[in-house]
Amino acid sequence: GSWFETMVAFGVMASIGAFTLNVVLLVSLAFKIITFADLDMDHINPPDFCKKVNRLVLPECVVHCAICVLLIFSGHWLLFLINAPYLGYRIFLIKENKHLMAPEKVYDRERKKAEQQQIIFGLVFCVALFFLYLYSMVQDMISHHEDAAAKL
Repeated sequence: GSWFETMVAFGVMASIGAFTLNVVLLVSLAFKIITFADLDMDHINPPDFCKKVNRLVLPECVVHCAICVLLIFSGHWLLFLINAPYLGYRIFLIKENKHLMAPEKVYDRERKKAEQQQIIFGLVFCVALFFLYLYSMVQDMISHHEDAAAKL
């Protein structure tokens, strides 16, 4: 195969990878929302809540970085540019050491509400990207199929 065929095949695999990793982020964010609901209903205590939520922060950032790397190397520039600000915000929170919830801060209504809004924004963002990645994946598959059919 030619270099172009290899790049088209990589684009398809990158689209599938970004789509799959985005689903992982959706599941993680949904878990956080459910955990917040458990905290609000007193089904979980604040230290356990923080332990569950905090252990997901860095893996989510790594998954988001992996998505961005896939998008860059596969030439999906628009999707990368859509992702970059949110990834930058996540990295900013980590660098400023504001990415973890502390049990004593759970009782602060404003901090808790801000954290919930941040998670809901992330969920809405990932749902929107879900459809963009799905569209991109289908487009890449059609393009790959058309290129393969033209060779016959």
